[in-house]
Amino acid sequence: MENEKKSNGTLVGILIGVIIMLLVGIGLFATGTIGFKTNTTVENGQTSGDTDKNIETTTNEDEADISREVMDKFFTEVFYYHKSPYCGEGTYDLNEGESLSYYTADNGETYLPSKQYKNKNEIIEYFKSYLSDNMIKKIVNEKDYLDKDSKLYCRVIRAGSLSYIKEKSSFKASESTENKIVGIGTVAYDATGSEMTLTCKYVLIKENSNWVLDKYEEEL
Repeated sequence: MENEKKSNGTLVGILIGVIIMLLVGIGLFATGTIGFKTNTTVENGQTSGDTDKNIETTTNEDEADISREVMDKFFTEVFYYHKSPYCGEGTYDLNEGESLSYYTADNGETYLPSKQYKNKNEIIEYFKSYLSDNMIKKIVNEKDYLDKDSKLYCRVIRAGSLSYIKEKSSFKASESTENKIVGIGTVAYDATGSEMTLTCKYVLIKENSNWVLDKYEEEL
C-alpha cells in the first residue's frame, strides 16, 4: 500500500512538472522570446525557398530613378536627332576664335567632325550603355556617321532645333518585373522658342546588369 502511494505521488509530480514546462513554453512563445522558423518566402504570389534569402526587387523609388537616368540621356542626346545625330560632348560648341569645320561628302551630305569620338564603333559602344541593340538599329542611320581621316564625322541635319526640358519632364512606371520596366513619360521640350509637351510609352530591360531603353513610342 505504501509503495502504491509513493508511485502515485511520483506520477503527480511528473504531471505537475510537465504542466509547468508547458505553461513556461507558452509564455515564452507569447512574448516572442522563442518562435518557429519557416522555410517559406513569397515571390510573385508563390511560396518557396527560405526567409533568409535576399530576393531582388524593384521599388517604386528605384523604378523612378532608373527611368529618369535612362530617359534623360535618351532625350538629351538621341532626341537631338530631330536636328542632327548625337556627336559627342562639345561638338557643336564653339570656343573663342574657333569655327566649325564642315565637310561635304560625295553624297552631297554635310558632316561635322566629332570632338569626342574617333569612329562610328566608339559612339555605338557608348549608345550600348543605355540603349538596346534594337533601339540602336532604329535610331542610327548609315548616313548619320562617316569615318574619315581617323575622325568620326556626323551628318548635319538642318531641321530646326529641339531642346529637352529636364525639370519639366516626368517618367512613371506602369508595370515592372526584376528585368523589365514599362512606363509612361510626359516630356517637355523647346521647339525653336515654343515650349511643347509629348506623351510617350517606353520599355526598359536589364541587360548584363545594366538598364537600357528597348522600346519607345510617342503617343498622339
